[in-house]
Amino acid sequence: MRPFALFHIPNSHYFQARSNYKVEYKINSLRFRGPEISKKGNKFRLLVIGDSFVEGHGCDFAGTFSFLLNESLCESGWEALNVGMQGASPIVYACNIDRYLALEPDAALI
Repeated sequence: MRPFALFHIPNSHYFQARSNYKVEYKINSLRFRGPEISKKGNKFRLLVIGDSFVEGHGCDFAGTFSFLLNESLCESGWEALNVGMQGASPIVYACNIDRYLALEPDAALI
């Protein structure tokens, strides 16, 4: 399963279009949608793990659940990171546990 646990190409940039939307996808070096994830600073880190709903399939990144949650938590000393992947499921989350732990999370929301 491990070879199939990674969906995006690192540092890629593309548009996904359907009849009713056209959305930009910027993929960071860790293969997650969104900006580069910096080393953990002095904030608590919440990983938002999930499938295409978490990744934000079909919507701008600024409209994703994780982005909006990060905006809400920012002042309370937390950062929320979007580590959702299209087509993911619990077996994929398990295959990616090493990637998640490398981000030094304080909590996870699945």
